[in-house]
Order: sequence, then structure tokens, then C-alpha cells
Amino acid sequence: MKRCLLVLITIVLISACSPAATPSIPTTIDEEIFFIPIQQSEGKSPEASISGTVSWRTVMAEPGLKIQQDGEVARFIVTIDPSILNLSIIQSIEDDSFLEPSYSEVPNMVCALSGGFFEEDFTPTFPLIINHQIIPGRNTSDYPTRILYINPGKVQIEPLANNESIRDSQYAIGGIDPSFHSGNASQSNKVIIATKDGQLLYLVTTYKTVDQMVEILIADGVDPNNMFLLSSGWTEQFTCRDIHFFDSSTIVGSGIIVTTPENPIIP
Repeated sequence: MKRCLLVLITIVLISACSPAATPSIPTTIDEEIFFIPIQQSEGKSPEASISGTVSWRTVMAEPGLKIQQDGEVARFIVTIDPSILNLSIIQSIEDDSFLEPSYSEVPNMVCALSGGFFEEDFTPTFPLIINHQIIPGRNTSDYPTRILYINPGKVQIEPLANNESIRDSQYAIGGIDPSFHSGNASQSNKVIIATKDGQLLYLVTTYKTVDQMVEILIADGVDPNNMFLLSSGWTEQFTCRDIHFFDSSTIVGSGIIVTTPENPIIP
């Protein structure tokens, strides 16, 4: 027995030059609808117990940034050092609902990463903070929510009970505790973000369950308390140095922007 919350997720307009092809997907709000299922009580399915083993190879590396790919498939892990690169959050609005117009003119751009869930009226499902301004999540208290706080040189993930518990931060983005989906055999595209040794990890995969993604990060030494599901569906993507690594062409509600500062931040 499951309950479902109707939410909308979207993403950056991307060209077809990604290493991995993406199925044809919707491009309008009316077409792109996603459901967050309530945690299954029947126990883990056989598919959810498959090993999360991957074999990473580095496809891009520069100060503060490393991108690794699992063979030739559409699975990537992006590692960002906030002491070298700046991190910020942007939010789209209904008449500007692609990341491309929002980030294409940003100075010192390095990467644009897809953001989190949002509702049909473009309010975020889980909270955002942009330049210390809190944008409450529509369903923060309805799910086991976690939030990534971003401040100069520092990233930190914490549990979040409700919108009233949000603390001040320069930027932040919320999502859902991966354990909420334990046992869910869905293998659509997904993003989990995590922190490890002061760095931000952005894991985006296709054909992996949430349980398998958690296994991948734990095998890499990530504390399970320091990760959460940022989004899920057929819309995830990210672009770094004008290379479109993970494709989609639907609208977005928010994004994580990575830029090069004039001078690196010293923690």
C-alpha cells in the first residue's frame, strides 16, 4: 500500500553531445510529472539487493574538480572542493524555467548541475536558500528531509524536521533521506549528493536503485548520514566546461552552480 505525492522535476536544456544517449522525454510542465512513493513496507525486492559495484575512470580533472565515469554507461560521480571552487544555488521561475538562460552568462562558470524536486507552481518541494534568503519547501515536514548547507569553503548535510528548523546559510538545497526509498526497485535516473572530507560529491546514475547508489557511496567511504536523494526521474543532467556529460531537455526548478573565484577560498 503506497501513497504518492505529486511533484514536478525538470532540468537544463542540453545538446546531443553527451557520452550517453537519453530516451525521448517530455519538455513541458503538463507532460513531466513525477511521483515520490511512500516507503514500501513489503521489504526489499530482489532487484534492490544487487551489488552497487562500479569501476570508475577519471574523465576530467582540474584543481577543485574531478569527474569520474563508470565505464561507458551513464553513471558519473563529480567531486567538488569548496575551498577551491565556489558553489551556489539558483532557482528557476515559470517564465525562465531552463538553467541555460540562468547560468550561460555567469562569470567564471565551471559546472551547472541539476537541482531538486519542485511543485507544479514552481515552489520547491524541499527548501532552498539563495544568498541567505530562505525559500521554504512545500513538503519539508512530510518526508524525512535532509539539507545541504553551503557557505564559503564549507559544505554540510544535516537532517531537517521542518521549515522552521532551517538555519542561516549563504546557500542550501534540500532533498529526501535515501533510506525512505529502501527496497524500491525503480531504476530511473537519480541524483544523490553527499559530503566527504569537506568535499561535495554528486552521484548521478541510470539503471541503479537508490539502495545501490547508497552502496556505491558507502564503498567510497561516505557516511550514510551525509547523503540524500536530490532528484529522481528521467531529467537529471550536468554540464562542466561546456561538455554535456548527462543529458536531458526538460525544464528545471533549481540548480547547483560551480564557479571559479578570482582567489581560492582558504578555509
